[in-house]
Amino acid sequence: MPTLTVNRGDKVHFAGDSISNVGFSGGWWPQYPGLIDQIQAHWRPTTGGTATLGGGSTTATLRGGSTSATVRTPAPQLLAVTSGGVVGAKVADMAANVAGYITNFNPTKVFLLIGINDASAGTVPATFGTSYASVLSQAVATIPALAGNIACLSPICYGELWQPVGSGGPWGLNTFDTNIANLIAQIQTAASNAGQPYIDTRNAMGTWLTTHNGSTPGVASGIATVDGVHLNNIGKAVVCNAVASQISVGA
Repeated sequence: MPTLTVNRGDKVHFAGDSISNVGFSGGWWPQYPGLIDQIQAHWRPTTGGTATLGGGSTTATLRGGSTSATVRTPAPQLLAVTSGGVVGAKVADMAANVAGYITNFNPTKVFLLIGINDASAGTVPATFGTSYASVLSQAVATIPALAGNIACLSPICYGELWQPVGSGGPWGLNTFDTNIANLIAQIQTAASNAGQPYIDTRNAMGTWLTTHNGSTPGVASGIATVDGVHLNNIGKAVVCNAVASQISVGA
């Protein structure tokens, strides 16, 4: 599958359910280790001094009386960021309103995270796959430049119980694990057929939990979410790091 490349000046959009929204501890933005901050870190100076970015500088001199101090100022916002995540959304909701979820935001890059509500509701995998493929095709039909630029993320978790790698893990003990696995297979197929990149966040979370979430089988509400589903700051770090490792950043 192709790899998503994010470039300076992109309008990055997050679409899907409540996990796609900015509602979990700052979400994908605005503070590190949020994904957007990790991307922009590629373009920010890592040391003090002056660097030209556009027409600006990264230093400023502040004077008060006879004293002065030079401090670093933040690099300018180099990406536009929007979110179309809707609490409780299922993929059929998105397929019926691709404009409201994605294309009305006129993005150049999309991170699509949908499926956890379908897993808990028992959506038939084939039905899910048809709707998911429809979302991708409608988005590209409306904005042709989104071809190859919609990152299809796996649903992350529904409970944080786990089992050791090699025994069917790192997942396999939560109520909706089988449903989630079946939907992920549909996402991978739809992404491949549409030429869109697929990003695995679920395995990264599960693998991390085998080390950090206590002894087998861990704790269902765990330490990476507030409720077994919605990420806290720890979960955000795990997931954003996983996504960052599977994309490319332009020069």
